[in-house]
Amino acid sequence: MALAGLIIAIPAHAHHDWTGVLEQLDEDEANLNGAWQALSQSQRNALRQEERQWVIWKDSLDIYRKIEAIEARTDYLRKLIE
Repeated sequence: MALAGLIIAIPAHAHHDWTGVLEQLDEDEANLNGAWQALSQSQRNALRQEERQWVIWKDSLDIYRKIEAIEARTDYLRKLIE
């Protein structure tokens, strides 16, 4: 049976502003990297293994949860800055 003329309806709310989402992700990652670099070398050394595990976890998230996780991690690191 042929499916010629098949129309797939996509709800209006399913359309995302991916450009805005990706820009937010880039901005948040830049802020996270800035917070990491602002830590002292000894702080970065102490957090390195935890950071590696966090990155693996973060990368398993969908993009919206990833943004939330990055923002929360940035706040956490900023509180540690000496």
